[in-house]
Amino acid sequence: MVGLAGCVSPAGEADDGGADPRLLWQVQGFGQAQGEPVMAGDLVVVASDSGVAAYHKTTGAVAWRDANRDTRGSRRLLYYAGRVFYAGVASAGAYDVSTGTLLWRREFTYASSPDYAQPAVDDGALYLGTRDRRIVALERESGRALWDVRGDDPSWIGGEAGGVAVSGDTVYAAMNRMLTSNRYRLTVVIVALDRGSGRELWRSQSADEFTAGGAPVVAGRLLVAGGGADGGTIAVDRFTGREAWNRDLYGYVWGAPVLAGERIYLGTQAARLYALDSSSGQVAWATPLEGGSTYLAQCGRSLVVENYQIEMFDRESGKQVGRKIALAPGDFVSSGIAVSDGAAFFSGQRDVYGIRCD
Repeated sequence: MVGLAGCVSPAGEADDGGADPRLLWQVQGFGQAQGEPVMAGDLVVVASDSGVAAYHKTTGAVAWRDANRDTRGSRRLLYYAGRVFYAGVASAGAYDVSTGTLLWRREFTYASSPDYAQPAVDDGALYLGTRDRRIVALERESGRALWDVRGDDPSWIGGEAGGVAVSGDTVYAAMNRMLTSNRYRLTVVIVALDRGSGRELWRSQSADEFTAGGAPVVAGRLLVAGGGADGGTIAVDRFTGREAWNRDLYGYVWGAPVLAGERIYLGTQAARLYALDSSSGQVAWATPLEGGSTYLAQCGRSLVVENYQIEMFDRESGKQVGRKIALAPGDFVSSGIAVSDGAAFFSGQRDVYGIRCD
């Protein structure tokens, strides 16, 4: 772990050649960013192919960084009670957010790596999904395994965990099940588990063919999952597993759904941004993007959307808010988006950025 003062670069230029007034700061990154950064108090923490780095959210100054190559595959960092958790290539671990000290690291085989699935954390444990279709709960303080269960059964021919969510006393895992050995046909199976023991409560396999692009999202009584190559999105009753609605979207959906108010938002690789009514799945609006999108986040009244650049949209109407954010010449966005206090933070191939949302 290395502590650094950091060096903030000049602001990017807007389309008219002037400084973009929404850009709060821009600083050279620590390698190529991966997955979704996380807010940890006054810090924004970013995983990259070189390790993990923490930046002060108001200035962009580097608080600490650690050369952990396992994070090169991390889909999402998580923050809880003073610790930053990662699920990376062949390991998961926890950092002390104030110092950047790696507190524990638990190894996995590459075949059972937790890097693909989005993890979850609460006061009970860190919950992981693995490439060999297991769901694992680790003690937050030590990384000790609390339980480890299969998300598949002997009839499966392949697949992996797409993401894990926790709500109350239940852990929900979105599992991608291969229906053909060449992965041409897949579907999603939602598995509900008792948080304390890992005991299976119910499972529900979709009749449609699509995959989970990330963790399922709790929306009241419903659980919403979807994405993948077919753009399908499904909602099930989270207490029974019974399907409530499903919706086909135009284009691949690689990111997890985002819930804001009574709507679910998704971006597609076919350059579309969708708002769905969370209770019915009806399309409230759809708007074109300048490129395919994986990540988006709510920031105040706006949706901040990654499509290798950054655009912002009014979440009620779908109308674009201002122009796209100006990045450094030749840079493009390679991470997800973290938000805090009316600001959004993300990373490109070269630099890390903080912007105002409104």
